[in-house]
Amino acid sequence: MKDLRELLLKPKQDVADRKKALKKRPNAFAFDAGQLPFERLGDAQFELLLSDIYNALAGSDSHSWYDSARRMNDGADGGRDVILTHQGVSVGIIQCKRLKSNIGLPQFIPEICKFFLNSVLEPKLISADGKEFFYILAVAESTTAALMTFLDGTGVERFDALRSTFEEEALKVKNKYVKLKESDELKGISSGAQLCDLFWARMTATKTILHRKEDLSRLVADKDKIKSTYFKLDTVGGATTHEIEILLNNVLGTRGLSRGAGDVELASKIRTAYIDCNLNHNGRFNVAVVQGSGNSVEVTIRGLLEEPDSKLKHHFGSRVSIIICGSSALTADKWSFCNKLVEDYTSPIVLMVGCGYVDGLTLLKWKNEDQESKVWIDPEWEPASGCNYRAGWCWVKLSDEEKKCYILVENNPLDAELDHGNVSLRLAFEDVVVWPILGDDFVAPISESKSQLRRVYLGQREDALLRPNVLLVSHNTNAAEASFESSLSDYHALRQNSKVALVVSNSGQVRDYGVWKNVTGFFPTAELSNITTKAPTNSPCGNLMRRISPGALLAELAWDSTGHTIVVCRAFPYRFKDHGIYSDLSAEEVELSQIISKYPATVDMTVPVHSELEILQELVESGAFQASGVFTYSTIHGVKPGAAFLPNHIYDHGECVMGTVHALCYLKSQSNTHWRYERYCSGQLTYVSDSGYTANILGWSNYTYSVRSMEADIVDWAKQPGEHPELIVFWKGKGRIPDVGIKPSERGRFNITYAADEENNITYPTLARKAFVFGIDEVESYYSELDSSKSPSSLMEDIVARKEKLDV
Repeated sequence: MKDLRELLLKPKQDVADRKKALKKRPNAFAFDAGQLPFERLGDAQFELLLSDIYNALAGSDSHSWYDSARRMNDGADGGRDVILTHQGVSVGIIQCKRLKSNIGLPQFIPEICKFFLNSVLEPKLISADGKEFFYILAVAESTTAALMTFLDGTGVERFDALRSTFEEEALKVKNKYVKLKESDELKGISSGAQLCDLFWARMTATKTILHRKEDLSRLVADKDKIKSTYFKLDTVGGATTHEIEILLNNVLGTRGLSRGAGDVELASKIRTAYIDCNLNHNGRFNVAVVQGSGNSVEVTIRGLLEEPDSKLKHHFGSRVSIIICGSSALTADKWSFCNKLVEDYTSPIVLMVGCGYVDGLTLLKWKNEDQESKVWIDPEWEPASGCNYRAGWCWVKLSDEEKKCYILVENNPLDAELDHGNVSLRLAFEDVVVWPILGDDFVAPISESKSQLRRVYLGQREDALLRPNVLLVSHNTNAAEASFESSLSDYHALRQNSKVALVVSNSGQVRDYGVWKNVTGFFPTAELSNITTKAPTNSPCGNLMRRISPGALLAELAWDSTGHTIVVCRAFPYRFKDHGIYSDLSAEEVELSQIISKYPATVDMTVPVHSELEILQELVESGAFQASGVFTYSTIHGVKPGAAFLPNHIYDHGECVMGTVHALCYLKSQSNTHWRYERYCSGQLTYVSDSGYTANILGWSNYTYSVRSMEADIVDWAKQPGEHPELIVFWKGKGRIPDVGIKPSERGRFNITYAADEENNITYPTLARKAFVFGIDEVESYYSELDSSKSPSSLMEDIVARKEKLDV
C-alpha cells in the first residue's frame, strides 16, 4: 500500500504543464456570458485548471473543508484526477471529464466504480470511515438531466435504486484494468454484487458535487490570472479587461450611450459557443434561406436535409452549411421533428428555426427537463411560467458526438404583452463569428439597453482576430417595415470595424410590392445573376429571394476583393409546391407569375378575363408556359429587337405588362385563339378564323414610348426576310394613330437614314410581312362593359373586316 504522497504528481510536473498550457491556449472572448471553452483544453490542462481553481478557493468560507488540491499521477488508470487534502489526509476527489458531448449515468457509473475499487487497494485515497468525503465531477460541457439529478441528490436511496447497474459496471471495470484484475484483493472475486459490497457503504455516504461548464466559468470569472493562463482572451491588441472598459467608454460614450460598466455587462450577456472548424472553404461559405411557415417549412427543411436526396448535400457536399428559417417558421411542438433531421444528417450543419410564441411553462420544460438535448444559454435566468415569449432553436452539429441545440429567447420584443430573455448567442468558428438574431432583436436601436446591434459592435471591438461577422436574421413580417430598412443601415455601419454579412430569412409574406417583395436575402451584396432580385434600399445594397411564396434559396457566398460586399457566387432556388420542393422556375417565369398576382383581374372586368388569367398563371407556375421571357419582353418592347431587358423589368413595367395581359386573356377566351409558345415568331396569340384566315396577335403597351416609334419598329420588323403570318397588333403608347396597315415599302416614312424601298429592288423581300395596328383600348372597352352582345369573337370578326380594308 502506497503513501498518499506517492500518488501525487511532483510540483515540477505542474510547472511544466502550466508552461505548455500558456503556449497552447485556445482563443476565448474576454467578455462573455461566462461560458469558457473548457472542451478545447488538453486533458492535462483541464486537470491542472481544476487544481488551480480549488487551490485558489481553499480556505474560503465555502471551501474550508480542505487546504490543498493536487493532481494524481495515475489518473488514467485509477479513475481520479485531482485529490483534495486536509492536513495531509484525503477528503475529496475531483473527476475531470473533458468530453465535448454531454455526460450521462452510463458514462459516470463506471468512473465512480473505478475510483472506489481503487480505494480498496489504496485506502488512503479516501478519508476514514465516518469522516466526510466529497466526490466532485467536473465536465467541460454539461450532463444529462438524470445525472444532474443524481449528483445533486443526497442519501443512499439514489445509489440503491441503481444497485444492479452498479454491480454490472463494477465487474466490467474490474476485468478491464490490469491493476484491478490482478490485485490480490480483487483477483478471486467474480461477482459484481461482491465487488460492490467492498465499497458500497463508503460510496453511498459520499457527498457528490457537479461542476458543468457554466459552474466552472463562474468559478474562473474573477480569477484573471487563472483565466489568462489557460485561455487566450480575444481582446483588441491584447488589451486587458480594464483597458477594454476604457475603450468602450471612450468610443460609445461619445455617442450619448451608457458608459463603462453598462457596456461591459452587456457584453457579458453574450453566450459564446466555440466551434472547432472553419466556416469558410476557399474563401466561401454555404447558406440556405428558407421562406415561409408551417407545413411548407417542414417539407422544405426535410428536402434540404433528409438523405439520400438531400438538396444541401447535392449542392454543397460534406462542407459545413447554414440553414436559417424565419422567426415564426414552425411551432414549438416541432422541435423533435427538426432534431431528428439534424441527428440523421451526416455532415456539419447549423440550423436556426424560429418557433414564434412560446409560453413560459414550455420554456421551463426546455430549461429543466431536456438538458441532454437542449442548451439553455442563460443558466441564471428562469422564465415566468405565466408569461409568453418569442423563442427559437439553433442547432450546431459537427459530428454525431458533437451536436447541441441552443434555445434562443427574444430579448427586445416590440409587443408589450411579451416577456423577454437577456442573453444572445454567438457562434465562434475559427475563421468567422456567427450571430443568430431572433425577430425584433434585429430592429432594436443601439440606444436600447439590450441592443443586439450594440452587442455585435462590442464583439467586434473585442475580437483580436478581427474575424468576419455573419448575422443570421430570423424575422417575421407581412409588410414593408421602415424599422427593418433603418436597421439595415445601422448594421451597415458595423462594416467599419470588420467584415459583416447579413443573411435574412422571413417567415411572413410581404405584400407591399412597392417597397419589398420579401425580406429574405443577403446584405450587402452585388447582384451577379438573375436568380435573386435587388433590394430596394440604398444602404446597404442587397439581394433578395425572387419568389415571395414559400421556398428556399441555397447560395455560396464570398466577400469581394474589398471585403465590404458579399458576392453570390452560386445560387440554387427551390419552391414549395404540391407537398414537395422542386427546382424553381426561371427568373422570368417567377416574375410573370408574381406580377399576375399583383395585378389581378378587377370586378369591372368580364368573366373571361378572370378565368383566362387564372389559367395563364397556372400554366406559368407549372412550367408549361416556356416563353415567359419572350412573352413579357414583347408586351413592353413589341417587335423591337435587342432592347435591354432583365427579369426585374417585368416588375418595373408591371402596369404596362398586365394591362396588355388582361387584353390578351380576353382575346384568348374565344375558341379559335390560343397561346403561342414558340420563340421564333412575333406575337403572343395565334388566331384562326372560321374561314381559315390565320394571324398572330401582339399586345404591346409602353406608356413611355411614342406610337410613331412603335410604328417605325413594326416597319423594320416587316422588312425582315422569311415567311411569317400576318401580325395584328393591339397597342398603346404616347400619342395616338388611327388603324393602320404596315408594309415594308413604307419604312422610309419613319427613318430618314434608310432609303425608301422600291418594289422589284434586290433588297425588297420576296414574301412581304404585313402588320395591322389597332388600339388596345378598344379591347379594354369590350371586357370592361358587361354587355352580352359584345364578345371576343365579335370583336375579332370586326378587326378582320377592318384589316381587309386596310390591306387594300
